[in-house]
Amino acid sequence: MGEFRRIEASYDDIADVLYVACDRASVGVRYIDGPKGLLVRVRADGEAIGITVEDFRYLWDTRIEELISAISTKLGVDADQVRERLPIL
Repeated sequence: MGEFRRIEASYDDIADVLYVACDRASVGVRYIDGPKGLLVRVRADGEAIGITVEDFRYLWDTRIEELISAISTKLGVDADQVRERLPIL
């Protein structure tokens, strides 16, 4: 996965939305639809810098490993780091 990228995650339990972002100080310029419920935030050069997970508990609580894999792949981070930062379902 190359260079180490640290991620942070926050969860809005009222909206059931999980926000995952890389620690780089970058401004996203657009969102790209990912798998159902995922929006990938990218910079102008196409590098993914964040992911918004809509309906986090509703869509993903029985598919958490699939979500971890998708976030890890899209952001280029280790799956264990993603797993450590996700809220407990």
